[in-house]
Amino acid sequence: MKTVAIINDQPLLTKGLCFILKDTYKQLLVLESISMVHFRELYPDKNPQIVILNIHFNAESDCMNFVLKAKSEFPQSRIIAFIDSQSTLLIASYFKNGIHAIISTKSTFDEITRCLDTVIQGKPCISQDLFFIMMPCFSQLKRKISAKGTRSCRPLK
Repeated sequence: MKTVAIINDQPLLTKGLCFILKDTYKQLLVLESISMVHFRELYPDKNPQIVILNIHFNAESDCMNFVLKAKSEFPQSRIIAFIDSQSTLLIASYFKNGIHAIISTKSTFDEITRCLDTVIQGKPCISQDLFFIMMPCFSQLKRKISAKGTRSCRPLK
């Protein structure tokens, strides 16, 4: 049985995610906590395969510190960032620092489950609204790569 940890200090959002996950994935153990420290206190022997983090800091440095702390605390877990930010630099930084998926707090139920299915398969995922925000960045990257005369990018595996 796969285990998912939801680490979030906003109870309504946590309960909503728990409901979606438990309703959609009957064979999934969903554990909830308000912080990483609290998670270890509640579930000292659990090592979840997937960790969903609600990241809602104002400063970019706080966001990255939180991500790096999560990667350190759960080194074997796939981490999904649940975010409200639409900063292209921040989104790119999440992926660069090892986040496996990024879901917008505005995502639909279907999009959340699609993304979770993708992460379970070991692939990265980004919610549709954030993907559209990132599209101009992908176009700029493609132009830079083409200008250098290198081969075009391969799709993510």
